[in-house]
Amino acid sequence: MPTDTQFLDSIAAVIGADAVLTGAAAAPYGKDWRGRYASEALAVVFPADTQQVSPVGRNNQRALRRMRNS
Repeated sequence: MPTDTQFLDSIAAVIGADAVLTGAAAAPYGKDWRGRYASEALAVVFPADTQQVSPVGRNNQRALRRMRNS
């Protein structure tokens, strides 16, 4: 099973490393507008166009399948 780093690298290879936020940079995106709920995401990604959205979605699906099968 790929590590988190391998998973993020595969996404960055498609959309560029500058469009992938992790750690403290991603933290503000894990809060709702009222400040009641918070989450910690592995990453926040910003695809530039629809050509980048589909590969990111496929990477997510593959990772979920691997997690379920392990």
